[in-house]
Amino acid sequence: MHAPLPPAPTLRMLLARLVAAALLPVMLGAAALTWWHHGHEKREAMETMTLAARAISATLDERFIRARLQLDAPRAFIALEPGPLNEMLARQGLPAGWVATIVNDSGHVVTRAPDGDDTAGRDYVWPRGMRGDSGVVETETGATAYSRSNWTGWSVVLEAPDESLYRYVRGLLLWTTGGLLVLVLSSLWLVKRLAARILDSMATLAADARQAAIGLPMDVPPLAFREANEFAALLDAAAREVHQSTMALERSERQLRAVLDTAMDAVVVADNAGRIVLFNDEAERMFRTTRTFMMGQPLENLMPERYRDMHAQMVRRFVREPGNARAMGRHRLVFGMRSDGEEFPIEASISSARADGEQWLTVIMRDVTRRQIEQAAHESTQLPPLRLIREMEPVPSHTIPPK
Repeated sequence: MHAPLPPAPTLRMLLARLVAAALLPVMLGAAALTWWHHGHEKREAMETMTLAARAISATLDERFIRARLQLDAPRAFIALEPGPLNEMLARQGLPAGWVATIVNDSGHVVTRAPDGDDTAGRDYVWPRGMRGDSGVVETETGATAYSRSNWTGWSVVLEAPDESLYRYVRGLLLWTTGGLLVLVLSSLWLVKRLAARILDSMATLAADARQAAIGLPMDVPPLAFREANEFAALLDAAAREVHQSTMALERSERQLRAVLDTAMDAVVVADNAGRIVLFNDEAERMFRTTRTFMMGQPLENLMPERYRDMHAQMVRRFVREPGNARAMGRHRLVFGMRSDGEEFPIEASISSARADGEQWLTVIMRDVTRRQIEQAAHESTQLPPLRLIREMEPVPSHTIPPK
């Protein structure tokens, strides 16, 4: 028996995969280019942040040196008060989203722009990875550049979120995504148009095949492409052959059924597992049941329950070592049981045949109730009563007379 085939993809899915395979290199190339621009622009933005931090630090040193030349050293730090420093940071023209922080040599925030002086005096939390007097590090939200003054020991820190670092990449990404979306939608539209024509042809073939499967003639109109028309011609020829074979088989079955239903004996056919597959009219009358009910039932269900296990073992043994014919009820009584529970004597024979690699059992049975009654009445006038009783005693159905 062949294993069941896995579900096959539809034609629409196959065409979509074909388009996807063609578009995949283009999409991967666009994604790689976008990613390269993404990294390149971020590196440039981080370098710009480093230069800006150094420039602000240099401005801070210049402011401190000028104040020191005009005033003494302690008073020079007056020029580094939060208010003036915040104004200095505001004049730097930093990009939108950037935040500049000045941290003194004790690690406290002096001022922060554009947030004002609200954070002044708090401890500054340095990002991990800062080394040396200047540099830039990536953070979870963007990048941070720093520069430490050699004169004051103070540091200028610039923080920028990812959004401000990728302003050019975002535009490129939008254009690339839009172009790819238009390309994909156009391809899918073409696939849909092509698939519609193919699917219409396949649907017509499927409808005609269903008609052929139930014995109706096929009427295939011209289809959308040559291969479908060639397949339709082959399908029509196969359907005609199947129709002729089906008609011949049905005719043979009707003839066989007519012969079996007119037989004077009950005829029951079972498979090699002992399951009933054929039950003629005389068997219906004899066992007072219908063939519909008996289909698939075990053969031993036609016998009294006390004999069923032995009969099943005998049938299995007979299947393993079949003979041309074997009498089950000749000379001795074999009992059957009707659907209403009535037991009655039968004479039966069983034979085996092979067809298409399968074994079939044919059982032919005859009700001998009348014969037994007549024989008992005849012998009752000649035999003593005790011998008569012994002769009428039932014999189990599995008993087979020796040859």
